[in-house]
Amino acid sequence: MSEHKKVELQKGFYTYGIILFLYWGLMFFLDRDYFSSKYMIEGMSFISVAVIIYFLLVYLFHKSDVGRKIVMWSLGAVFLVAVIGFWVTLGNH
Repeated sequence: MSEHKKVELQKGFYTYGIILFLYWGLMFFLDRDYFSSKYMIEGMSFISVAVIIYFLLVYLFHKSDVGRKIVMWSLGAVFLVAVIGFWVTLGNH
């Protein structure tokens, strides 16, 4: 893949992260009667941290081969935690 396409892809991922952050913020703002202020603050804090981690992973992925390995291991760990959480949740019902 050419360097220009890599830069465009990276910009696309960053744009996607910004759109998600704005969308979630707008969701909390529009449904402010449904959510208490405590949950709105917790939700926006979580979203902020998630977007920062997302931007960091996108940066590392495009920086080097080591960065790609870090991203793949991170995604594998997230997948493993999600699967374990799913089975634990099923076991509690």
